Amino acid sequence: MTRSRMIPVLLALAALATQTSASIVIPQDISGLAKEAKTIFAGTVSSVRSGWNAKRTTIVTHVTFKSVTVLKGNLDPRTVELTLSGGKVGDEEIVTEGQPEFSEGDRYIVLCRSEDLGSERNRYLPIIGLNQGYFRVRPGHRTGGPVVLDGAGREIVGIENGRLVVAGGSTIPVSRSQGTATDLPFTATRAEPTRQDSIPAARLGARPMRGSRPDHPAMPTSPTRPDHNRSVPAPDWVPGSQRAVMTGTPAIRVLSQTEDRGTRMSEVVFLSEIRRLMTP
Repeated sequence: MTRSRMIPVLLALAALATQTSASIVIPQDISGLAKEAKTIFAGTVSSVRSGWNAKRTTIVTHVTFKSVTVLKGNLDPRTVELTLSGGKVGDEEIVTEGQPEFSEGDRYIVLCRSEDLGSERNRYLPIIGLNQGYFRVRPGHRTGGPVVLDGAGREIVGIENGRLVVAGGSTIPVSRSQGTATDLPFTATRAEPTRQDSIPAARLGARPMRGSRPDHPAMPTSPTRPDHNRSVPAPDWVPGSQRAVMTGTPAIRVLSQTEDRGTRMSEVVFLSEIRRLMTP
């Protein structure tokens, strides 16, 4: 089986057949995410399907939703579909680190950077902060009723001073592609991002791969891989998936067992809080 895995550029190349790309997570509190997002909706997944994009340069996954509630943006609730980087077609697979994964029949709350829900323009990375802007609605571990989970699978207890408060410990497995973006608990102190949120590797003290530009890392390809897959573009450096050491105010507060009193946020309450936070 030929496998193609998208991993951060700061890691060593694993093999010639491995494609690399890079993006860097900029942890944000929920208040900042709600204000920055241009599209926010809740919906139940009706289908998940992967395939080659129109130019056959990369694999994407199409996630369609039903029973949609639009909180922000100009979406038609009847036709909401995310197009995400990564997926599997036959024995070809691309895994985008930090990219949220969706399961048919499950319900989610999604915050997107713009009204573009996935295209070449945003490198098929429409969700703001990748799994920071992704929340699953599942039966609660304690209450049994539907509660909202963060991108790391932790039940959300509340929102305090613009940041999430979550119960310690994930209630669902975190997939290999989701990574642990929401486990990076600090909000970065940095200048405003440049065009398309491009962050040169030099600003992070990173050393780019030889022959590559910091904002467009080299993309090695396998000699056995078909020609249509040799031109897979490298995503720009965008907030989302690269592990980094940050300093500043914690973006998420994780409760200890002694602090956890068992209260949880339902979808209705969570959306109400998001509506309040997104108001300037």
